[in-house]
Amino acid sequence: VALPALLTVAAFLFLERLGPGGVPGLPGVQSQTKVVALPTTGVGFDDVAGIQEAKAELLEIVDFLKSPARYAKLGARIPKGVLLTGPPGTGQ
Repeated sequence: VALPALLTVAAFLFLERLGPGGVPGLPGVQSQTKVVALPTTGVGFDDVAGIQEAKAELLEIVDFLKSPARYAKLGARIPKGVLLTGPPGTGQ
């Protein structure tokens, strides 16, 4: 009974000596990942040329994500994902 407990304590002491970022996914071990904030582009829906129906559908999705309570009254559910299609370089 003492041997497994001793091995467990030894493993935790070893991992603690590795320091921050030593083993990913363990509690108490910090990651060295840096958060990079991208500058805003300033491009809105009015600046995008394209099919008006597609823009209207996308605006509806954005509105749903901003105020889901309004759509929940009608029985709508949160979408699992949105499939955007188009030629390469169009910014799906």
